[in-house]
Amino acid sequence: MLAVILAGGKGSRFGNHEKCLIRICDRAIIEHVINVVEEFCSRIIVATSLRHSGIIRFCRENNIDFLITTGRDLCYDMCMIVNVTRDRPLIFFPCDIVIARDVVRQVFNIALSAEPDVCITFVDENGKFTGISVVTYDRCVFGVDFRWRNVKLCGQVYDVDTIEDVILLRSLLCQ
Repeated sequence: MLAVILAGGKGSRFGNHEKCLIRICDRAIIEHVINVVEEFCSRIIVATSLRHSGIIRFCRENNIDFLITTGRDLCYDMCMIVNVTRDRPLIFFPCDIVIARDVVRQVFNIALSAEPDVCITFVDENGKFTGISVVTYDRCVFGVDFRWRNVKLCGQVYDVDTIEDVILLRSLLCQ
């Protein structure tokens, strides 16, 4: 099973397009994602754009496969990734979350039993979109709608959108 870590965003809310390289507890945020996801999948790639030179360098230094996307738009880039990969189900994770192992286990169990030709998006316990998605369809045509299903996750998913989020996570996790 292939996991794609999406690391090509603009970081507009945070003010840094490479916020996933900020360290929490002696590791970059993206490392937190990779460390928990790699237990459940056979392959991880990081999807980023050319303007994210720090993320590309991080991938090269840590021997992590990466894919260069257009950086145009999240949906457009996800569609492109669906079309160039053959692994199904395909699981997308954002690079800027800190997520509990049991939550990732839920995602992978749902992915393994997902019906064909669907996109499953995951929301947290408050109903907020987590950025995690499972895709089972074979091709994507940008702008053409397909079947969606939302699933609520049980457990902690911390989305890093502000410097206050970083401070909070450091106080919760770095003891």
